[in-house]
Amino acid sequence: TDSYACEVECVKKNGEIFPAQLSSTLFELGEDRLIQGVVKDITEEKLSEKIQSVLFNIAEATSSSESLQELLEIIHQELGTLMDATNFYVALFDNETGLYSFPYCIDEQEEDESFSPQELKKSLTDYVRKTGKPLLVDEMQHQKLMEKGEVDLIGEPSQVWMGVPLKIPQDVIGVVVLQSYRDPSAYSEYDLKLLTVISDQIAAAIYRKQSQDQIKASLNEKEVLLKEVHHRVKNNMQIISSLLRLQSGEIKNPKVQNIYNVSRNRIKSMALIHESLYRSEDFSRIDFSEYIDKLSTHLHPIFCTKDSQIKVVQDVQNVSLD
Repeated sequence: TDSYACEVECVKKNGEIFPAQLSSTLFELGEDRLIQGVVKDITEEKLSEKIQSVLFNIAEATSSSESLQELLEIIHQELGTLMDATNFYVALFDNETGLYSFPYCIDEQEEDESFSPQELKKSLTDYVRKTGKPLLVDEMQHQKLMEKGEVDLIGEPSQVWMGVPLKIPQDVIGVVVLQSYRDPSAYSEYDLKLLTVISDQIAAAIYRKQSQDQIKASLNEKEVLLKEVHHRVKNNMQIISSLLRLQSGEIKNPKVQNIYNVSRNRIKSMALIHESLYRSEDFSRIDFSEYIDKLSTHLHPIFCTKDSQIKVVQDVQNVSLD
């Protein structure tokens, strides 16, 4: 017998196209040569593979994306491979202010896709966050929720609205929403289950990226503060050095003047360290060779007259010190 297998696209009676695995076997029955063929619907397998691919790509984007905005753009693109993502937004809830922010929003009904933080009380978004349950509603179901007083109509009404809470172990941080203004059959209960499965990964990715951004912002603030501290210390030392130089100009005694000069140069040597730190990208290390170069350049004209034949020769390794 001979066997053959391949993947093909088949058409159902209703015209729907679905992926299938076709396997055939050639065998002999008496004098006849027969072919047995089997067609298996592999829609679920293909969808499972695609879901795994989406989850993997979101995990990769969490590590590689530079910002939350970039991460959400990738999440939007990945969801678009599974379902209609024409209208998509992420609403994040701030427990301290009670406001929703919208770090990402794509909406064909809105020209301006940037929204200021809002309360969104009695909105479908707030309803999903409070209940902590996924929700799929069409216009009629939305109307029933309004009649019960559960929600109000906020924004443009859609033909179908689907929202899933973004959960982390200790809290619900927001809601991810897909909606269609034209097609009431754009989403099904299966799409809702699909989005619910992916939402855990989305929530974890958003929370991790938010934490990373907060750490980066905190580090940047500390870096600016350290730069400012070193800059101010250097300036204060330069002021002291300048005052000593002015004072030494009134002193006629060479020995006393030399004491002033030594003190001034010691202060200058410390000021140069703070200047090096201020201009350095690493506050824990000093480029020692660069520091020696600046210090010797400063000291040479002070201790050597114009007629002096003394030259400074440096033999310093490229070493960084703490």
